[in-house]
Amino acid sequence: VLFWVGVGRRVGEYGLTEPRVWLVACGGLMTLCVLLFLMRRTARYRWVCAAGFVLFAALAYVPALEPERVAVRSQLHRAVRIAGELELLDGEGALRLDAFRQIDSVSKPRFRNFYEAADYVADRDTAAFRRFGVPMREIRNAVPAEYSDYVLYGWNSAADTVEVVETYWSAETQRGFRVDGIGGYSALYTEWRSWNSGQYPYYELTDSTLNLHFAGLHPDVAVPAEELLGNLLRQAGIAPGSVPDEAAIREKNDELLVYRSKELVVVFSEVWFERSDSALRVDKVSVDVVLTR
Repeated sequence: VLFWVGVGRRVGEYGLTEPRVWLVACGGLMTLCVLLFLMRRTARYRWVCAAGFVLFAALAYVPALEPERVAVRSQLHRAVRIAGELELLDGEGALRLDAFRQIDSVSKPRFRNFYEAADYVADRDTAAFRRFGVPMREIRNAVPAEYSDYVLYGWNSAADTVEVVETYWSAETQRGFRVDGIGGYSALYTEWRSWNSGQYPYYELTDSTLNLHFAGLHPDVAVPAEELLGNLLRQAGIAPGSVPDEAAIREKNDELLVYRSKELVVVFSEVWFERSDSALRVDKVSVDVVLTR
């Protein structure tokens, strides 16, 4: 099922090519083998061999089923479909070269998809490509210069890319570090690990959640990453949503090491913050102790 879902997704988006035709053929043979061997009565390797022989002979000797012809028909259909969606065709179905002037940063992936399909057909079946009414070189020349690298070759120019500068800061426990206001909690959990050893409580931080696993001693807790960041910033007197600089992180070091909620307190020995593209997130943590009610 996963195989056919993947094939359907890929072919649905990009059409058939010769390797994909053979992929579908081999997948069909594989599926037939699975179905035959679901029952003992039909579980015969000779049926699989016979089906494979017939299938590959048909692809090799029946003109209409030749992989190259099947792929050309698929890519031609794909090119015509995309051209229609982009309104590149005139009333007679010929390509309007002036329509390529409408390429922009939003539509350029669709033009790239059209060019890929059209170029595939032009390389393998010039007669089929004539239905567009213009030669391939004129299509290349019609693409605006600022988008030609992407549409023709799939290259992103430097102007289309944005450099993201990442900065990492950390808050760490210092000598004399104290946590105040922790009365009223009934249990203390220590010796936390960052992996599942099956014995000690452990934690894991993903892009979306800090998960605390208590090894059966207490119900596990999941803290959303956004809530964790906002809570730490509030403890330090920094407005959630703001992006403090390194100096502010250093100044509020101790406060940024304690997460507090109604049910528990998490004390970290280290918290790493990542600042990227004017946004702040918790990149890495090291859990020291956890107190629960």
